[in-house]
Amino acid sequence: MDSSLKTLLHNDIASIFSITQLLRWLLVILSVSQTFSLCNGYVYTLIRAGSTMQYVVFDTGSTIFWIQCHPCDPCVDQDTQHYSVGPKKILRWSDSHCPTTNPKFFDDEGLCAYLVRYNDGTTTSGKLARVTYGIFNSEFIVFGCSYSTTPKSAFGNPIITGVLGMGKEWDSHSVVSQNWDGRFSFCFESDTVELQRDRILVGPDSKVLPGANELEMIEGRVESHLYDVRLEGMHVWSSDGWQEINVDPGTFEGGCVLDTGTAMTHLVADAYDEVVSSMDDYFKRQGFIKQFSNPGFEKLCYEPNITTDLSTVQAPPVMLQFKGISGDPVYMMWGEKQLFDTDKFGGRCLQIVPTHESFTTIGAHQMTDIFFTFDQVKKRIYFSPLPHCNV
Repeated sequence: MDSSLKTLLHNDIASIFSITQLLRWLLVILSVSQTFSLCNGYVYTLIRAGSTMQYVVFDTGSTIFWIQCHPCDPCVDQDTQHYSVGPKKILRWSDSHCPTTNPKFFDDEGLCAYLVRYNDGTTTSGKLARVTYGIFNSEFIVFGCSYSTTPKSAFGNPIITGVLGMGKEWDSHSVVSQNWDGRFSFCFESDTVELQRDRILVGPDSKVLPGANELEMIEGRVESHLYDVRLEGMHVWSSDGWQEINVDPGTFEGGCVLDTGTAMTHLVADAYDEVVSSMDDYFKRQGFIKQFSNPGFEKLCYEPNITTDLSTVQAPPVMLQFKGISGDPVYMMWGEKQLFDTDKFGGRCLQIVPTHESFTTIGAHQMTDIFFTFDQVKKRIYFSPLPHCNV
């Protein structure tokens, strides 16, 4: 853990609650690493809860923060010790901080219980707990203790034992609204060699970089906890310059969600077909063979043949066009690192898949090398492309 960790809290939980100076407003039951990692496309970070170490997914697409607790059955297989919370810390169903109107929560013999199912099939259930902190124990954090997690390899990664839900829901169980005034910044790099440059800044430490692009959070098109922005079009680079994909004007009207808890971008089907058509043309000219690595999942790959000169291969970038605050277009560009994974033979696998939902979801792979700030109070999302995150 980073040497800059400082003990901020007092009384009976002083030995439990410590946190980095950079993240001084981050979850008080945790010490949180300043670094992220990408594994199976998920963004996760290492935290310390009490004397235990936990890896949690950093997820802007959900609101519940939970970690696996003792006792649990079934449990995620983990090499580290399970976190324990005393029974007096578990919320009652009648507690004002138990979100009784939220369908994810239910009354379990008078206790505030929850059940969450994620899109990849991972399921967690447990109880909400509240831990107080501060000199006079006047502040607290609400989080989920998971007593049942399936499968044993959550999110396809055996080390992940929780989720840090950063979603847009001004509720009693939301860590963003509880402690951080609805505002946080983050940046993680596609080049994972120097992970110490990745970061998250929360509450008063969050910032908007000079000249940042500014988008409005849209309400009413998708579920209320999702961060939706107005995507208006997409462009693919060709020898003739930027070419807008040919889709109906209403293609993106269903919404465009920014979700670090989703590994790859899920693009509405018509737009996906147009992007793939452009990629097909390019890679065919370079001598690549098109194939699907996982036909059921429709993950598209391009594999070189023995005559392909890999030194000349540079996949065409894609540019997204959003509606900015002023009404003028705002652009986000994805280069080869955001668009593809490259295997040891030089093959490229597209990190975009089609969705049959009415809205597009931009995943973690396409959010690398960009400094983001989410502000729930102002209903704004700011982003600045960066070559690295150490700003």
